Amino acid sequence: MYTITSATRVTLIDIRQYKHEINKRSIIEKLDYFNILLYTICNRHIGGQRMCDTKNLGCPSGRTPRFLQPCILLLLHQKSSYGYELIEDLKTGGFLETNPDPGIVYRILKKFEKKGFVESNWIENKKGPDKKVYKITLGGESLLNEWAKSIYSKVTSLKRFLLEYEKLKGR
Repeated sequence: MYTITSATRVTLIDIRQYKHEINKRSIIEKLDYFNILLYTICNRHIGGQRMCDTKNLGCPSGRTPRFLQPCILLLLHQKSSYGYELIEDLKTGGFLETNPDPGIVYRILKKFEKKGFVESNWIENKKGPDKKVYKITLGGESLLNEWAKSIYSKVTSLKRFLLEYEKLKGR
């Protein structure tokens, strides 16, 4: 049993019952999205008994929270795109270790549109349903630049960590 807190009450659930109902990669994202789970199963440990303290400590598997956001912005900076095409590009782009959850991609796009980071237009499609095509805005480009600065900083720190680790290993 794991503790889930809310403003009105504390509820206990057994997260293992959801392990097979939600795909492995999305279990964290879906539960973390609502900020209700203190301990959850990470991608690396979903099949085992180990639980990762994703709220306070993170997981040694190296999951980067919200990394899907800059990936979407980068793809939209390269070209305007519709949701399904973005999902396919995310799958083949090599940015992510696992396939993105389509529901999360669409929620991010909706959030970006609401905040003015992307804009969309409906394009008529004679062979099927109309498509909502997304385009990055100047605000989105600015956010992408901020993400890039943050990622550069993390890469520098990670390289520093690995150098120190290699020194210890070499002893």
